[in-house]
Amino acid sequence: ASRWPGPSVEGRLFLYDQENSLTTPGFWFTLPANALYTNERIRWSSRPSTLPYAPIISLHDRLTPLHVPGQLNIKVDEASARGVEKSLVVVRLDEKGTPSPVGGTYTDGWISAKVKSFSDYTVMLDTVPPKVTALNLEKNMAGREDIRFQVTDNLSGIESYSATLDGDWILLEYDPKRQMLTHTFDEHTNVKGPHRLELVVKDERGNARTLKADYTR
Repeated sequence: ASRWPGPSVEGRLFLYDQENSLTTPGFWFTLPANALYTNERIRWSSRPSTLPYAPIISLHDRLTPLHVPGQLNIKVDEASARGVEKSLVVVRLDEKGTPSPVGGTYTDGWISAKVKSFSDYTVMLDTVPPKVTALNLEKNMAGREDIRFQVTDNLSGIESYSATLDGDWILLEYDPKRQMLTHTFDEHTNVKGPHRLELVVKDERGNARTLKADYTR
């Protein structure tokens, strides 16, 4: 007697209590043991991107949680990336295709990054430095309690910042939710007279923006 065909099974079986890996010509993905909460058949696909650096990699189901991050390595089009390797960044695409930065390290034609969720991922180029806007800096700062700056970045995110006043380092407080840097005048900076302020803000890919300003206290 003939047998009815069984249901088709898709994806690679990942066991929750073991390290699991998935290797394809365009990417490879590894999850450490106990990254999953239960055994899962991991599905994936790849489709062209509008950008030349790498395709869009779709990893499984966004609703499947990860307990710890996995390692994603994406093959980069070396001809398109030549000369800009340090500016490449892995990004996560939401349901609308809006990118958010993940980071990544480029080595020998591949970019690797830690990913905290199943989603769509691809590679973009970040060569634009952060934007720095002085919110309350004026020529006459007498009587002011602080100096505030709005700092934003178009892709990879703020990595570091530093400021000097008359060549000496000063303390800054960063509020990432408000995207704001603040210096509160203290015993070292609440000094009457003319001053030169210099602020340097870098993003995660090393693009830097410098703001210089003179004011009187």
